[in-house]
Amino acid sequence: MTDQEMDLSIDLDMSDLSPALNTGEQSNLAIDAKLSGENVEALISDILALRYKDLNIDASAVEQADTPCIEALISASKQWALDGFSLTFSAISENFIAILSTLGLDQSDLETGELK
Repeated sequence: MTDQEMDLSIDLDMSDLSPALNTGEQSNLAIDAKLSGENVEALISDILALRYKDLNIDASAVEQADTPCIEALISASKQWALDGFSLTFSAISENFIAILSTLGLDQSDLETGELK
């Protein structure tokens, strides 16, 4: 087969790789009572499964939270903002508020991804 006979064209459909326009669709995610380093990968997976949609996180059940999970939530907020979507928290437990406060953080830090 000669070079002229070979079909060297590549047809890549990348439409599923580009973010959808923000249609206002909102997803909800209730996070576990125990956010430990052991389950940070599951938390990240759950969050990323809802990417390219406005996301509302219910943290009302949180009793414990390790730093890796809080870092994952802050990173998600930054990514959502870069993608042009919102990430909010509808409810945060008193324990989670206390944990954030111990780290010098509050709900707005989680929602904006910007630390003071």
